[in-house]
Amino acid sequence: MNPILLRPRLALAPLLVAFALPARALVEEVPFVVTPDSVTQAMLELARVGPGDHVIDLGSGDGRIVITAARRFGASGLGVDIDPALVAKSIENARAAGVDGKVRFIEQDLFKTDLDPATVVTLYLLPEVNLKLRPSLLALKPGTRIVSHDWDMGDWKPDKSVTIPVATKKLGTKKASDVHLWIVPTYADGLWCGQGNATGTKMTISQQFQQATGTVSNVRGVYHFEGRVEATRLASTAGDGRIAFDVSGDDLKVRGAEGVFKHLDGTPFKRSCCGSCRDY
Repeated sequence: MNPILLRPRLALAPLLVAFALPARALVEEVPFVVTPDSVTQAMLELARVGPGDHVIDLGSGDGRIVITAARRFGASGLGVDIDPALVAKSIENARAAGVDGKVRFIEQDLFKTDLDPATVVTLYLLPEVNLKLRPSLLALKPGTRIVSHDWDMGDWKPDKSVTIPVATKKLGTKKASDVHLWIVPTYADGLWCGQGNATGTKMTISQQFQQATGTVSNVRGVYHFEGRVEATRLASTAGDGRIAFDVSGDDLKVRGAEGVFKHLDGTPFKRSCCGSCRDY
């Protein structure tokens, strides 16, 4: 039931014009629109929200999505809105729902919000606002879930999308809402050098959001793979063999392998800072 930020005149403007505007200009003077319960439920279920989560809702309106996350899923939450009347209403609604000890609401420009505490970020914003937020979202902890109602993130494609029938929907041309989920991927791009018994083996990974391609080379030859990054794990989906990695900062550990990569099981790698691999 997340309220949304809508500005039809910006929705029709070219993205270049939108990006030329100050960030706050994208979210000022915004009408309040309520999202149906079914869509709110779908957003939280798609993100697998639970008692251990902290949900931050950007453009929280009267607080419905944060209150629902606390009341139905046991999460804590923060709602952010620039309208003081809606923030006051949210606080009142949380108190009435009995979850005022688990959630809070602040009047703030969403672009100035500290998102680091979030495990889940919910959005119902226009595409140009999503794109301005995208760098901040990608910088969050790997595994953080981002859920958006209707609007996407440009060429950062969702990990999963569902469509919810909404017979009473007045916005758009269809009586349905799309809900999109992204899982923030770790940063695996770069040159990785084998250590210990993998000395002399190097791996180069090229990453575009959650998609990755890579090569592994050593005295046995050069092998290629395509993979997908989910949170801190990269697993191959095609290529010369099957392999999965756990990535933590500048350390990479082979989780499992098959075929030509079998000899790499359990092997640690280090991200190269100098652009070349050497013996350790």
